[in-house]
Amino acid sequence: MRYYILFGECFTSRENTYAYLQRVFGFPDTFGNNLDALWDSLTDLKGSEIQIVNARNIIEEMGDYGMKILNVFGDLAQEGYCNVTINW
Repeated sequence: MRYYILFGECFTSRENTYAYLQRVFGFPDTFGNNLDALWDSLTDLKGSEIQIVNARNIIEEMGDYGMKILNVFGDLAQEGYCNVTINW
């Protein structure tokens, strides 16, 4: 099982966020930098554990789009792909 930790402080803009996620998860250079591509890439990590620390910062920095990103991770857990822990 793989374990990933994400820090809310690193979600500062869409561009920075997708670059950060690509680096942490090892997504290919062809990663699409959008929510659909994020979902598709994360579902390939089935069985992994993902912890998001200081998630409140994501919403503070990115507003509604930050909440959409968090929803992707929540859906990932709800559908049984990964174990996701979100710490506010």
